[in-house]
Amino acid sequence: MENMWNNFQEGPWFNSLSAFRPFRESEEQAICEEDGVRKLRLKFDVRRFKPQEISVKTSGNKLTVQAKQHVKNENMESKYDYTRVFTLPDGVKPESVECKYVDGGYLLVEAPYDPPKIEEAKDQQIPVKHE
Repeated sequence: MENMWNNFQEGPWFNSLSAFRPFRESEEQAICEEDGVRKLRLKFDVRRFKPQEISVKTSGNKLTVQAKQHVKNENMESKYDYTRVFTLPDGVKPESVECKYVDGGYLLVEAPYDPPKIEEAKDQQIPVKHE
């Protein structure tokens, strides 16, 4: 059975299924630490698309990755659209987001992460009002 799956993955059609892969290839956390520096790191599978077909933008704390491809010849026409929206966590400034297209057809999105300060809970006595 495993051999059948391996043969399927090696078929020419398998790469065309990349649009149906999950948002992230693995369940790794979006916040990671590298050389003592914490950062946001997201990896998007965009193998189907050329770098010039991909756009990345932020709006508020939302990061949007979009890619569009239109292929037309005398025998066929196909359109592929890819959109992923990710909410940036507190501690990531939208203006600090950088991305690059890396070998293998992945879009790597990174930004510095500065954990938000958590204020200590203060005890407070609340008076009970009565009539």
